[in-house]
Amino acid sequence: MSVIYDPKILLTYGVVAPDSYIGPNGIFPPFNFVVSRNRDGSIASIYEDISWDWSPYVPGRRTSQLNFCYWNNGDLTPDRQEFVSEIRWLMFLIIWMRQGPTYSYQTLSSYLQVFRKLARFCERNSLRIRDVLGEDAVLFKFIKDAGITHLFGVLAILISSLRVLGPEKVGFRVLGGSTCKILRTLATKYEKSHKQYPPIPTRIYSSIITTLMREMSEFEDVADH
Repeated sequence: MSVIYDPKILLTYGVVAPDSYIGPNGIFPPFNFVVSRNRDGSIASIYEDISWDWSPYVPGRRTSQLNFCYWNNGDLTPDRQEFVSEIRWLMFLIIWMRQGPTYSYQTLSSYLQVFRKLARFCERNSLRIRDVLGEDAVLFKFIKDAGITHLFGVLAILISSLRVLGPEKVGFRVLGGSTCKILRTLATKYEKSHKQYPPIPTRIYSSIITTLMREMSEFEDVADH
């Protein structure tokens, strides 16, 4: 059964919205699906582009890109193309299929920052993004290795949003509510330490994560996954 999904983005007066997606759950849009349009209605970006031009939706029309190229050196290999495909699909889910408020470019850019870091981590460790977002131990290894203490809250929102969509849309099972609670706890600790005291050293955060993971494991049988 086909469903109509409108893009959940902030639109200012005079801009032309991207296309709405009409299709069944869990199916990639066609490669020529229009993800952004210029003010005159012409195509700015399509789904298959490695970078979506979001300039038409940024106040002042500053040059703004949602760039899926996550690596610094080297060519676009088949493996990297696969990661780009994963990131692009997750961003599409967040923008089109998610229910909830509209997002600004700044918010979407912060989400893409997490996905790009995920792809770099997965490439180094011979993993897929679904492996990280589907297993607690792998997720917290990513958090430790990537040093993303300032993005705990963003990661919690992303996991929660994808989890609500469900595996039939996302394409794989996403971690549950107990993981999001841990991430929100870490986000709160970071915010408090950042505002009132010198930032907590990474080794202390590693200890906090280890403790919380142990507590979560002890309650695994009753946790909401």
